[in-house]
Amino acid sequence: MTARISAGIALVVLLVLALTPLQLRLGDQAGSGYVDRATPGFEGSLARNDREPGEGNGRGRGNGARVDRGTSVVVPTSTASTVVVTSSVAPSTTIVETTVVTTMPLTTAPPTTAAPTTVPATTTVVLAGSVTVKPGDDLWALATNSPEGTVFLLQPGMYRVEVEPRSRQQFIAAGPGVVLDGGNGSFPVYAFNGNTHGARNVVLRGLEITGYPTQIQMGAVLAPGGWIIEDTEIHHNRHGGVNLGPGSAIRRSSIHHNGQIGVKAEGDGVVVEDNEIAYNNHLGAFDPNFEAGGSKFINTTNLILRRNYVHHNGGPGLWADGNAYLTTYEENVIEDNTGPGIFHEISYDAVIRNNRIDRNGFGFIGGGMVIANSSNVEVYGNILVGNNGGIRAGDDSRGSGPRGAWVTKNLWVHDNDVSWGQGINGLLDNTGTGLVYQANNRFDRNANHVGADPNPFYWAHGERSWAEWQGYGADPSGTID
Repeated sequence: MTARISAGIALVVLLVLALTPLQLRLGDQAGSGYVDRATPGFEGSLARNDREPGEGNGRGRGNGARVDRGTSVVVPTSTASTVVVTSSVAPSTTIVETTVVTTMPLTTAPPTTAAPTTVPATTTVVLAGSVTVKPGDDLWALATNSPEGTVFLLQPGMYRVEVEPRSRQQFIAAGPGVVLDGGNGSFPVYAFNGNTHGARNVVLRGLEITGYPTQIQMGAVLAPGGWIIEDTEIHHNRHGGVNLGPGSAIRRSSIHHNGQIGVKAEGDGVVVEDNEIAYNNHLGAFDPNFEAGGSKFINTTNLILRRNYVHHNGGPGLWADGNAYLTTYEENVIEDNTGPGIFHEISYDAVIRNNRIDRNGFGFIGGGMVIANSSNVEVYGNILVGNNGGIRAGDDSRGSGPRGAWVTKNLWVHDNDVSWGQGINGLLDNTGTGLVYQANNRFDRNANHVGADPNPFYWAHGERSWAEWQGYGADPSGTID
């Protein structure tokens, strides 16, 4: 009997030791603060000098060498409302218990009267074999040294770290107040750098990411492919918010007050939906002719931009710039951006439908919506109010891409409600050839509200009255008041 009791006690002791989480600490990393650049001037025509010196590969240091990753800093915070039963044993260990972690939605009240999308809390069922991480633990080492697919539950508090994850790892907030803060120093540079190990299919949920001194054109999150980012706030990083690769999605997140740009993406099957994208390039430090504003999407296929609230960015709101093919812009609310609310440029097939676009284009390229050197675009069901111009389209001499010449042809603008008091609505030709007026570009069944301007439309190299607009075959079934 005594032997059995002793054996039982020994087993309990071994289990307790096995469940004790690994805790490693690193030294602090000092750095300097953010220094803003001077504000370049804005350009107002369709023609743009936007040939940036390469998009970069997002690798930062590029070689993944082990350097000081900084200390996780403990700050006072409320505890999670859910009791999490976890252990630090390897995820391959068979454990039957599970726990439910509730991630609360972000509460970012928009600064305008437009109602934001109501986002419910997200509930995630996590295996009890996942790894609990506390402020002060070495999250870089845990992620780097853990196998693919490991789930990390981050306890509330501040983490000053650059995470270089493995594929299929998950980083989930165990409650409100999980903050990855770069400190706006010289290091850490990125919150999550998926390029180091080529990490695919990583999940981020319920986090706050701020203060990272990212490189130009780079976000605090570098997500090379298949990443899912949900219920996360990404703000006040030096240059970008997030760079998404093929098959990635960002949902129900707030990307705001980043120094240059909010969201960037490249590749097939990217989804950006139910987010708030606001106040990026808010200091005007970057010229949108180079790259700045709410977002920019390059070399995408099947890109979906849906139900986002995009406002007060220093540049375009939603911007596909370069070989975007099969793009869908739908049900977005886009307000008060210095550039066009929607800018579809040197790209291909797109559907732009059921968006609300107000007060855009009073700084960089006028127009609530601009379609530039892009073919096979259909625009319908949109409401545009108070922008610097209505729906503008046209051609410059821009060359060609993988799916043919970058020209505006087969544009079909119909059944939109467009109100504007200044600027123009119509089709411009900056090539001097007039070919854009012979390329099956059509406007019809639009409700135009133009105020007192007698010539608010543009066609055939000039500003046109309503009678002239219809005389050129535009809006034969449209209305004007």
